[in-house]
Amino acid sequence: MAEPIQIPTYTLLSPNSVYTREVEPIELPMLGETPSKQLLLLLRYTCPSKEQAIELIQAVAKNPEKYPTFAHEIPMAKFLKELPAEEIRAIKDANPKTLEHLAKHFAESNDQPGRDYLRVISGIVPNALLERVNGLSVEEKVIIYEGLVNRAGQDEWHLVVRLEEAGLPKKEELEFLLQRGVRDSDVFRISGEYGDYKQFAERCLELYPSLAPKEKMANVRDVSNSLLRSRAAQTLKGVAECFQKRRVMLEIGDDIGEALKGAFGKGIPKKGDMPPGFPGFTGPRRRN
Repeated sequence: MAEPIQIPTYTLLSPNSVYTREVEPIELPMLGETPSKQLLLLLRYTCPSKEQAIELIQAVAKNPEKYPTFAHEIPMAKFLKELPAEEIRAIKDANPKTLEHLAKHFAESNDQPGRDYLRVISGIVPNALLERVNGLSVEEKVIIYEGLVNRAGQDEWHLVVRLEEAGLPKKEELEFLLQRGVRDSDVFRISGEYGDYKQFAERCLELYPSLAPKEKMANVRDVSNSLLRSRAAQTLKGVAECFQKRRVMLEIGDDIGEALKGAFGKGIPKKGDMPPGFPGFTGPRRRN
């Protein structure tokens, strides 16, 4: 078994993916000073393509029991059940129009499909929240830890680095960009509350020796499958919401039709038949 990646000043919480270190207590509303730790997550992934997401949706439609949902994941099966039966059959049968509809609801990301990336996530989280994660699988823990940083973390920041041949870009290239205050490029992008940029750049470069060797990067937890499931679930969610909107519009149309039928006794009237004050009435017709 490969030796776990060690990050200076951090304690290993989950091999090659989650690290913590002691920090000063944070101030929380109603709770005051709260013991906390800085959480650091290392995640490696291949950006999924639209075609991969659609293929997974088809596979789940054909055999949902084969694809269980992990804790805190977006459930694909749930949104699949919200679709009309004929739409599910069309997904299974790879109906071209249905697959095109799925593709329209696939949210493109800033990453390039098929390329490999390293994602570094950091934030300060109360100890009480970290302790609640005990007893879950490593994959479930990683999902929850990321959620804790995103929802409850302070000084939260994200760094995404494009990998080259399964390894980090050259250190000189990163230094060149960081020295110029770059925040968004083809090589890396940063977001969140990273504070002073110069100090943040120094923290990023401190991680480089631990992750630069390709054999080390290969040990970073690969979350490609989890990301693919998430993107496929988001696509299904968009399709389910689309059908819900259609149903609502049809119901509104039926209600309007019934109201007009009750008012005029013979279905939807022509514009010239509208009484004064009714929407669409343009006033009495003039006789020549």
